[in-house]
Amino acid sequence: MELCLGGSLFDLLQEKTLTCREAALVIYKIGIALLFCHENQIVHLDVKPSNILFRHCEDLSSACLSDFGLSYALTQTEPVVLGQRNGVSVEYINDKVFEGRGTEGYLAPELMNRGYLSRAADIWSLGATLLEMLTGEEVPVRSVVISEWWTKDAARKLEQELSDTVNGWKELDATARDLILAMLCPDFMERLPLTQLLIHPWLLNNLFHAPITQKGVCRDASDYCAKITLKDFHPLVACTRQTCIEDKRSYYYMPYEIREHRFSNVYS
Repeated sequence: MELCLGGSLFDLLQEKTLTCREAALVIYKIGIALLFCHENQIVHLDVKPSNILFRHCEDLSSACLSDFGLSYALTQTEPVVLGQRNGVSVEYINDKVFEGRGTEGYLAPELMNRGYLSRAADIWSLGATLLEMLTGEEVPVRSVVISEWWTKDAARKLEQELSDTVNGWKELDATARDLILAMLCPDFMERLPLTQLLIHPWLLNNLFHAPITQKGVCRDASDYCAKITLKDFHPLVACTRQTCIEDKRSYYYMPYEIREHRFSNVYS
């Protein structure tokens, strides 16, 4: 077992909210870890700040994912395959045994109600963590979202709830709000896949283009982001991102097409 001397993200968030660049670095590192898990048919099911540890003190680039006590191997049960959604195969297992499996505040709605297990559950939890890193707030999931998570209207209601109740939501830029909403899409079948999450404009802009002198940015985050290149990406993500750049396509995500943001300068 690896010794992590830098404490947890939970400890760090007790002191402050993170800058966009700091949060992007944590999302990138944990996203790559989850991508490895998902490629090997493992769903973590308990992604949250207290389970994100740092190998070294004051080094956000050393973030790692811990505590696989609730994780589940999809190979243990024959999943239902729905086909391709957003370029990714969607598989799920429906069993009451998975209902409530996770931590309140980070638990995907389909696991709160009806026990649908899929890789997308980890995306919701990571999205809830991103929201907390940037605003200090938890996802305001109420009964209507939980009981009607599969309806398109649930996405609109959650977006409105975030806008009305989360301090700092309206101060986030359009790309940050877009990414969070895509990760917190109530319908798991439409939730943003990891490979698209890792090439989202908000993430790439903060990893590659944010000014190093940005106020409040940890030195390790600035140094790491200044050195990161395409070859540092997971091969699947690097391939997707390179195709995106060559084709001049804008890889952002709008669940249910309820937003009309255009990020024309993302890959300039």
